Amino acid sequence: MCHFRMPPLAAYLGENTMSTTYEGFSAEEKAAMKEHAQDMKKAARRSSAADKAAAAEQDVVDKIAEMTDEDRVLPNWSTPS
Repeated sequence: MCHFRMPPLAAYLGENTMSTTYEGFSAEEKAAMKEHAQDMKKAARRSSAADKAAAAEQDVVDKIAEMTDEDRVLPNWSTPS
């Protein structure tokens, strides 16, 4: 059985780093986060289903445009008659 014991974290970091404490976000940071969240909510409410569908369609068109000519060709799936 191994009886190796790790030295305390303060030995690696130095004594000064252990005395500092984190007191959370400043009032300015909290206000900025709140404003950002409100902006994101407004943007989400503004876009309609038609806008979202148009954006999705444009994404598909852009992906197709990135394909090589060989990849863009659709196979003939019809059964022979």
